[in-house]
Amino acid sequence: MLLGLLFFLIPAAVFAATVGALRLGHRIAARRAARDEGSPLEGVRTIEAALFALFGLLIAFSFSGAQSRLDRRRAMIVEEANAIWTAYLRMDLLPEPDRAPLKDLFRSYVDARIGYYRKLIDADAARPQHERARELQQEIWDRAIPAAARAVGTPATQMVVPALNEMIDVTNSRDAGLHTHVPIVVFVLLGLMSLACGMLAGMGMARAREPSRFHVLMFAGTMALTAYVILNLEFPRHGFVRFGLDSMLVQVRADMR
Repeated sequence: MLLGLLFFLIPAAVFAATVGALRLGHRIAARRAARDEGSPLEGVRTIEAALFALFGLLIAFSFSGAQSRLDRRRAMIVEEANAIWTAYLRMDLLPEPDRAPLKDLFRSYVDARIGYYRKLIDADAARPQHERARELQQEIWDRAIPAAARAVGTPATQMVVPALNEMIDVTNSRDAGLHTHVPIVVFVLLGLMSLACGMLAGMGMARAREPSRFHVLMFAGTMALTAYVILNLEFPRHGFVRFGLDSMLVQVRADMR
């Protein structure tokens, strides 16, 4: 819930801070000009260009990293669904009476994973589902390995065990991927650079009595929207970048008859 609140508070804070920085820069430059201390832009063109270029690079790298992590999470959704379905199908290689109880465990396991992802926005509500899925995963392993050893011939052991290994590995990878984000220091640096560039942009409008309201709102709005989109790419369950996060697991569960 706190993350959901911050998801909208951070862009609003960026907007307000950028507007403040623009107006502050305009006021500082206007006072300098009134005291005949020279043009507010004199000798600072190189610094201004360097700061804006660095700011652009930081935004580009932040977008690129966030998009890469989003693409990886999409790939892991497919990998997890495929791994679970493959392991479930290979339970048919096991003899009865082990096969039916293991398939029931798989259904419960997928239900727990779906419940975990659907409640992921609320960490406290998601935690029991995650622990339940872990317990079921361990129970499936503990029951499948002896069952594979009792199966006649070697195909069961050769096919069931690797499938279960992959299911567990992909689950661990996806859980880790959910908590992999851009370092907080990058967000802090982006915020500071936004303020610095806002001040420079405000100083550039010092010759006007008042800074252009349209340009101030345009610049601040662009900064706020940029912050929102980067956050949305990093935390896709909280904003408009949603792509059927749980639909593949739901389909796998529906196919488990």
